[in-house]
Amino acid sequence: MLLRNSICVLAAVIAAGTVSPAPAKAADTHLDRIEIERESEVFMRRGSGVVTQLDFDVFLSRMPAHHRPAFVSSPDNISGALNELITPRQIAAEARQEAPEVVDDPLLQGQMYQAAIVQIAERYMTHIWEQERLEDYTDQAREIFMVRKDLLRQPLHADFTHVLVRSGGTRGELDAMKSIINVYDLIAEGRSLSDLAAEYSEDPQAKTNSGRYEDVEISTLDPAVASMIQQLQPGQISQPFRSEFGWHILQLNRTWRPDVESFEQVREQALEVAEQRHKTQVRERILRRFNMKENEFEPGAVEALTARYKASDQDMEKLKADIRARLGQQEQ
Repeated sequence: MLLRNSICVLAAVIAAGTVSPAPAKAADTHLDRIEIERESEVFMRRGSGVVTQLDFDVFLSRMPAHHRPAFVSSPDNISGALNELITPRQIAAEARQEAPEVVDDPLLQGQMYQAAIVQIAERYMTHIWEQERLEDYTDQAREIFMVRKDLLRQPLHADFTHVLVRSGGTRGELDAMKSIINVYDLIAEGRSLSDLAAEYSEDPQAKTNSGRYEDVEISTLDPAVASMIQQLQPGQISQPFRSEFGWHILQLNRTWRPDVESFEQVREQALEVAEQRHKTQVRERILRRFNMKENEFEPGAVEALTARYKASDQDMEKLKADIRARLGQQEQ
């Protein structure tokens, strides 16, 4: 079954003109009407609420495309999404029937209009970008490699030594905390972390490497460990901290980023940077085209706005000066 639902989103009243000390006549009004119409197969009903297949597509559009198949393969995900979608539709259906003044409220109409306008503008900018997007950015990527190699940063690597005391399972959290504090106290007495790692660490590699790891890309580590590495200075020893594996004490030996030696080494990153730079240029060109238009104020518009919010005469003069200054900066 198809559901066809047409919603008229507002008559928006927008002022236009030039700043003047006082309105000489009634301000011009601007009527803009956007028809929102959707037609789609019904997915489910609950009371007066209806969720369509299109509604679910819109819900899924919030996540990356490659995540969607896994999401819809889970009954729990589908039921959770339907509950999130159906309840506001039930409430809105009742509001349209029982309290039309709520739906017709000018502020609500303005909010819906604003949301629709922003979505249309963003989609149009994406449409222009997709028309200008290149099929291949290899040439631009090579240029970036040659003249802007600083944009192509390699992942952060580190050498470090750590002690791990596992928690969970048969060991309680309190027991693990006592063990790691004991190790920390031994460090304060002058014991080296590598010796303590060989003796106390429950990392499976500790018996052979004394807790020392070299040339590790920190993005591959547990987030808590990676975060601690970035907080420490070379040679510094951390206080005990928790990760999903248990309790750690970590000493940072050094961090560095490998040198960029060849284009192939950073090819994918350079292609991504080149495409993103082009996208930014396209968007900035679009915005400049619209921002070059002259700003015109309806006579008395600023006074009408400030009167609604009870601004003082002094506030109003300062506001008009600030508006002129800001608009002047944007036009430069």
